[in-house]
Amino acid sequence: MSQKDIYLVTCGQIGHGPNPGMTEDGLAAVKAYRHLLPSTPSQVICGTGRRHRETMEALGLPLPGYSLLAGTAEYYEQRGRDRVLVLADGTEVRCQPNDFGSDIWYDLDSTSLNRFARHFIQHTLHEAVVCCDRPLLDIVRRITGITVKSATVYLLTMDHGGHINTTKL
Repeated sequence: MSQKDIYLVTCGQIGHGPNPGMTEDGLAAVKAYRHLLPSTPSQVICGTGRRHRETMEALGLPLPGYSLLAGTAEYYEQRGRDRVLVLADGTEVRCQPNDFGSDIWYDLDSTSLNRFARHFIQHTLHEAVVCCDRPLLDIVRRITGITVKSATVYLLTMDHGGHINTTKL
């Protein structure tokens, strides 16, 4: 396996409600980091939510291939002490603090998560751009220890031995 660099981009500030899009501030923040990405990415992949698609459009990238692993239309909101999962149709599911219910990405052990992430990375082309959030970034965070923030670009590098490193650009 040869070394590969993959650019992970996160959405800017999002609105509320089912399958939220980005706010004007979120769109502006995303546009500001286009210069950090390859001028012609080898591959463009994004999650299935409106905010993922808007991120790619704001960056002037072609509409991509989609992956549920990169992110979904659902999202979590913190409301005081309550954590609420807002589904794509607007249904709200209240979670207990630190309880992620049947969310597969949190229920899987680290070995399974590692396998998912490595498979995804191995099949993503060198110099690809991936617009993602949970679950992919949470998996990468568990592997590399990065702190995930919105409107940010991370350079993920997989070396010849399969070791993964992530740097905030």
